[in-house]
Amino acid sequence: MRRQPDPTTLAFLRLLALPVMLLWISARRLVAWSMRHPLTAILVLASALRIGALIALYPSLFAFEITGAVHGSESFDRYAQNLLATGVYGLQPGIPDATLPPLYSGFLAVVYALLGRSGLAVGLVHTLLDLASIWLLYRIGAALFVRVTLRWRTVGLLGALAYACYPYLIFQNLTLIDTPLFMLILHGFVYTLILLRERMRFDAGGWRLAALAGMLLGAGMLLRPVLAPLAVLIALWFLTRRTLPQTIIRLLPVAIIGALLVLPWSLRNTAIFGTFVPIALNGGGNLYQGNNPD
Repeated sequence: MRRQPDPTTLAFLRLLALPVMLLWISARRLVAWSMRHPLTAILVLASALRIGALIALYPSLFAFEITGAVHGSESFDRYAQNLLATGVYGLQPGIPDATLPPLYSGFLAVVYALLGRSGLAVGLVHTLLDLASIWLLYRIGAALFVRVTLRWRTVGLLGALAYACYPYLIFQNLTLIDTPLFMLILHGFVYTLILLRERMRFDAGGWRLAALAGMLLGAGMLLRPVLAPLAVLIALWFLTRRTLPQTIIRLLPVAIIGALLVLPWSLRNTAIFGTFVPIALNGGGNLYQGNNPD
């Protein structure tokens, strides 16, 4: 004799079937939407991962204003606070120095002034910077491979997805560190140079691209001076597509504008130290830290 299902079990299964069906339909629609809008889906995923990590580890890890423990660099925090309190860029209040490059600490001071000194504000602002970097990375990948493969968009999407989901980068960019701002400036600089290199004529649009690239170069050097020697290699890259005169006419304005942006800070440092200090004093220490046998 066939056993009849228990009425309670049937009722439970019927009750469970509706949300399962709704979840299945929603998942299929989400996948279909992601296939139609892959870059937007990656940006949404990147936002969810970063904000989720920020909420999960707040206040225990990221709330430096509560715990007193700054993850990243405490020096940036001190520079920003002293700049707001005294108007002087220095680790000690009212005493100017150039131990670290100025741009990120100045940027952080603006964040503190507008949103308050909190790990939550820093994490959210860094998330916005990351989203812009991911978008630019997609554009870089697509622009570099458009002549190489019909799947050039896929190259950009894979780069964007890797940046969005890399666990170490997610955590690091929620701390008090200059990486999110540097990556945004670096990606913007590279993408602008790609557009400048591919432009057939150096017309008014070319001048605008060169000016923008120069401003990004100057900002990048005021953030991490390591960008300066790397920028020299750009000329070799341009020569693979352009003649020597075309390369010079495109890159000379970039170099001049970048140098002009750094010049006021270099003059300020020279006046303080009595010797030429182009940007910061931490270059030798960083070189030793990254290359010493210990």
